[in-house]
Amino acid sequence: MKKKILSFSLILTVLLLSTISAEIILEQPKNIYNLGDSFSTSATIKTSSEINGFFQMFLICNNQVKEFYKEYIILNAGEEKKISPSLLLVKSIIENIKGDCIIRATLRGESASTKNFKISDLINIEVSLEQTEFSPGENIYISGKATRENSQPAEGFIELTLIDQDSEGINELAIINKGLFSVNFSLSKQTKAGAHLYKLRVYERDTDNNITNEGFIDENIQIKQIPTSLEIVIESKEINPGENVKVKAILHDQTGEKIASKAIITIKNSNNRIMEQREIPTDEIMTYLIASIESPLTWKIFAVSNQVSSESEFIIKEKESVQVILEAGIVIITNTGNIPYNKTVLVKIGNQTLNIGTNLKVGDIQKYTLTAPDGKYNVEIITDGKSQVSEEVSLTGRAIDAKKVAVGAIEIIRHPFIWVFIIAIFGFVAYTLFRKGYRKTFFGSYENIKKKFSRDSSGSFGLGAYNPQNKAELSLSIKGNKQDVSLICLKIKNFGEIESTKNNAKETLQKIISMAGERKAVLYENASFLFFILAPVITKTFKNEKNAVETAQKMLAILNEHNKFFQQRIDFGISVNYGAIIAKKEANLKFTGLGDIMSSSKKIAAAADKEVLISKEINEKVTSDLKTERKDKEGITAYTVREARNKEGSKTFISGFVKRMERDNNKNQDNQEKDSI
Repeated sequence: MKKKILSFSLILTVLLLSTISAEIILEQPKNIYNLGDSFSTSATIKTSSEINGFFQMFLICNNQVKEFYKEYIILNAGEEKKISPSLLLVKSIIENIKGDCIIRATLRGESASTKNFKISDLINIEVSLEQTEFSPGENIYISGKATRENSQPAEGFIELTLIDQDSEGINELAIINKGLFSVNFSLSKQTKAGAHLYKLRVYERDTDNNITNEGFIDENIQIKQIPTSLEIVIESKEINPGENVKVKAILHDQTGEKIASKAIITIKNSNNRIMEQREIPTDEIMTYLIASIESPLTWKIFAVSNQVSSESEFIIKEKESVQVILEAGIVIITNTGNIPYNKTVLVKIGNQTLNIGTNLKVGDIQKYTLTAPDGKYNVEIITDGKSQVSEEVSLTGRAIDAKKVAVGAIEIIRHPFIWVFIIAIFGFVAYTLFRKGYRKTFFGSYENIKKKFSRDSSGSFGLGAYNPQNKAELSLSIKGNKQDVSLICLKIKNFGEIESTKNNAKETLQKIISMAGERKAVLYENASFLFFILAPVITKTFKNEKNAVETAQKMLAILNEHNKFFQQRIDFGISVNYGAIIAKKEANLKFTGLGDIMSSSKKIAAAADKEVLISKEINEKVTSDLKTERKDKEGITAYTVREARNKEGSKTFISGFVKRMERDNNKNQDNQEKDSI
């Protein structure tokens, strides 16, 4: 019994020794493989005793197992065997196995495993793009590099997709050669402004046309908003005289979207004369009052913004209108419309009627004296079927009638004291003829004005009728030099009244313009505004501020003198400002204002009441020489000049000013004497 137990133990020991006598040694793989790679490894089997059985090799990734090698092995004691299997990492063989993996080999219960390695399907992308902002219609070139995760260059395809919110987008396909790629495509001219996403996808295929490795990247490009059209919107294209025309400019980009910017809007009358010009934000309404006497013609509106321009037009409608006043038995009929008035005016005096035939040009006045046997009468005046006047009036005369009277004559007839006033004036003239000094200062200039006025066949006032020595033209788009200028702005506040009647204002303004021209000021006219530009390119000096203030003060003196001696007064305001323009000297000075120098000059001049107001910028320039006083008017901060900083400076300033006035008056006197000869 003991012998049997001993024999069994010996056999068991031998069997156990035979099972552990084999040793498996595996070659370690690389760290990373990509799909499509050929995977090669080797295994060495050593044994100290005879062994036989199946030798198996397995690919194990994330708990997924794939047997890729199996062989029946017979080895004698002390014999070894080397096996070198290979594996192609494609889906047809390994299916969807990837990730962190090991190789495990087994033989008769013995096993060995490699260290961890990775099977990847990733391709990394590096993009080269010189810029990220593009204009619609521009060509885009994208290049780059595609590399597998195992550091080998990719060989396959690259696909680009540009996501466009308003369309299906852009798709481009190109080949990757040795890891390098390039994609070239053009944007549509109607590509919407803003950020656009483009996607790049790179991929490889195996021999079965299955996608193996691939990679993705998303990037943004910015599409510029390009001004392409400027729309002029007019509230109504038929405007009644005396009403506002309302207009705005809307700037559109390549897809019709609005662009916030600024636009210069210019309104020109039928004679191509600029009536108004302003720089305002786009999509903001600008209003301009059409005078009640403007003729029924077509006016044009021009707009420019960001080098895009447009034009439109509107029509001033016909307006037939008269104003009727009954004053102390006198009927005064004034054509307040913009076309001639030739209708019959019906006058009822008591129970009798009279027909007054009118023939009134625009702005004309006709006066009629009503007569009737002495007594009080109910007088009613009817035009166009509507009663204009109805009141009780005392009349005298032989019969009921309406007699036409020359304008102005009736006042003299009805007011005898006017004759006394006229006789006094002639006496005053005779007396002052013997006073040489006064004769130089007033009557010399007055006679010249009177003679000039008499040579004006029309006798009408027109701001465009003068002849400046130096003239400026506003150009909306010029290439020139940026210059800091001093700018005088003269606002004629009763422009319409002066322009439509016979008066002496034209000569006074010509005197101002000539005086400013002698000081090298360049004139630019804009409706009721006269701008005098003191630019270094003309004056040959960069210090024009004091000259500007002095010139403005002299304008003030000339205008005050006019208002003192002439019945038709000029309502005005003067501003002096400082700012930058772009200037180019040709036959005339061409310029365009920068910032708000033009608009702020207008505002200050409009706020000035028969005075000179200087801006904050000018005040800072002359404060060392002149004493000024702050003046807040209509929400605008400006300054008035009080006196010079020192007595000597004050004397120089005042004496120089007086001498120039005397010199101008002497010139007028000399001209008068020449005209007399």
